[in-house]
Amino acid sequence: MAQRKPVNPFYIVLVIVGVAFMLTVFSHTVLAFRDASPDRVADTSASGESLMAFLRDHGVTVITVELVVLAIATVAAITTDEFWMRRAGQVAENSAAGEPAGAAPPANDPEESES
Repeated sequence: MAQRKPVNPFYIVLVIVGVAFMLTVFSHTVLAFRDASPDRVADTSASGESLMAFLRDHGVTVITVELVVLAIATVAAITTDEFWMRRAGQVAENSAAGEPAGAAPPANDPEESES
């Protein structure tokens, strides 16, 4: 049976925040192009006006917060990667030995070894 590769939860955070950052930056770019040439935008084009108004007011703050979260999640993913790999190895060893996944290693009780 093939062993599953361990998943670092910070990678999931990185993907979600990365996609949100990409969408925010693309939307902010559209806002910049719309503001640069307002005569080229049709008057009937009200699609996305609330998003554009929000980005006009808070766009730089949103992008900054997303960048900070990306930076923190990147550092966390890199620094905890070894931990998640070791943990997956321990779980694989326990399952190969027939122990339940959450089983604790046996304690060395000095009274039991004497009898």
